[in-house]
Amino acid sequence: VSTPIYGKLGDLYGRRALLTIAISVFVAASVLSALAGSMFQLIAARTLQGLGAGGLMTLAQAIIGEVVAPRERGKYQAYFASVFAASSVGGPIVGGLFVDYLSWRWVFWINLPLGLAALALCRYALRRLPVHRHRARIDFVGAALLTLCVGALMLVLAWGGNLFAWTSPAIFGLAGFSLAALALFAWWERKAPEPLFPLHLFANPVFRSAGGIIFFCAMAMMGSIAFLPLYLQLAAGASASSAGLLLIP
Repeated sequence: VSTPIYGKLGDLYGRRALLTIAISVFVAASVLSALAGSMFQLIAARTLQGLGAGGLMTLAQAIIGEVVAPRERGKYQAYFASVFAASSVGGPIVGGLFVDYLSWRWVFWINLPLGLAALALCRYALRRLPVHRHRARIDFVGAALLTLCVGALMLVLAWGGNLFAWTSPAIFGLAGFSLAALALFAWWERKAPEPLFPLHLFANPVFRSAGGIIFFCAMAMMGSIAFLPLYLQLAAGASASSAGLLLIP
């Protein structure tokens, strides 16, 4: 939910400043996660960490579009893709080794040096990034409706078949609430003077195709990353480091 909000705020107040804030929130929340003394504290810190993480990929991609010439953007996208691929393979392995031989808290402590290095890059490498300040309205109503829609959908997916039966009134009610919030969001974005998510983008066939492909790729990848390690450890009896190794394929 925070991803499009960061994109809009970056348009208004400059992407370097917003990226600095996003990294700072992410690093601070990582420290709080590492220091958590209870599950409630860990969940709260992870919520804050998500508010920071929502801006990292969006703003980084937007900065490429702003400072790199079109003919060079493919090369920089390749840099991003190679780093992401290496992280996707190496991250679960390193994380599993931390859990097995140090402590799960090191999964969060490792973000501290990486985040400080990223902040230094923001300060010095992006010093000349232009800031286009202009008066504009922030679509708070659209942000609230999007939050309600996605939040209710997440509860349906988390509670369905677990706390409640899929056919229970609670699940049907949450699903209906999510659909209603989505309909209100679409209606509002059509009339908002400066929409959070301009719906006219869907008239572009390139946007529709790319968005659909990314949706299904991200769903498969993120779902695998989230649930395969749990399955391997809880059902197959693998250790955390073994589960990381088994994710390589």
